[in-house]
Amino acid sequence: MKRDHDDIIDNIKTLDEAKQLILHLLETQEHIFTVLSYELRTPLMVIMGYAGLTQREDMAQEHPHFLKIIIHHAERIERLIEAVRNDTHTEWLWHRESLLEYYPSEAINLHPILMKSISQIQKRIDFEDDMRAHQAESDKKKETNGLLKQPVNFKFNLDDDLPTVQLNSLVLEHIMSDVVWFVTESVNDDNFIISSFDEKWVKVTFGYSTNYFPGHLMDDYQKFETASSSYEFSWNSLLLYNIWRRLKAYGGELSVNIEDNRDLNRPSKTEISISLIR
Repeated sequence: MKRDHDDIIDNIKTLDEAKQLILHLLETQEHIFTVLSYELRTPLMVIMGYAGLTQREDMAQEHPHFLKIIIHHAERIERLIEAVRNDTHTEWLWHRESLLEYYPSEAINLHPILMKSISQIQKRIDFEDDMRAHQAESDKKKETNGLLKQPVNFKFNLDDDLPTVQLNSLVLEHIMSDVVWFVTESVNDDNFIISSFDEKWVKVTFGYSTNYFPGHLMDDYQKFETASSSYEFSWNSLLLYNIWRRLKAYGGELSVNIEDNRDLNRPSKTEISISLIR
């Protein structure tokens, strides 16, 4: 790390470059503080709340359930910090040098990486299903008529013979991590992953249905090309923006499709597709 710092300092040739570097560092500091202070608040409050409940002897039988919730939100915090670290690193490389030069491309077998993403999504869905089942059991004991939520649907259809793609394994890992985070931040009732390929591209689509219409995502997506940095977007759009520019550095593409079904009184559908060069 110290060697990297020395290289950055050695590359500064003029006072104007030094000023620009300081301004960028200050902007980065403000961005990190804003994201972390806002996004960390919810999981921290949940952890504190359930940690307090574990001190109550009259709720001892609920402690295993509380522990699951605490662990889940502790993992969210860890994942958030890692995502912000990756975002800051990418933003720095975008500001100072080429991402492609820093992380040269290579031929990557996509299938095991996608299976890892599926496993991560399934873990999040299993947690949600467990919470729903516990709530239903609690309502039954209290003889209340709460709204029973069905288990979450998750389907995936991946080609067994997916060709290799031209990217960088570490960059692709960050891309998939951000995609998984995006589609699981709010678990919806219908989720799917499908893949396809032709002579030039390998395309993977992550989709879900929701009763909430995320129209702002499409508005932000249309601004990606003209944005000066990732700091212009809120958290969900920030994830998509980082996916978009990492793909762009390696000739890939990101597409966002939102199907508004509110007039039909049906859930809206969101699809996030990443296209990678073979």
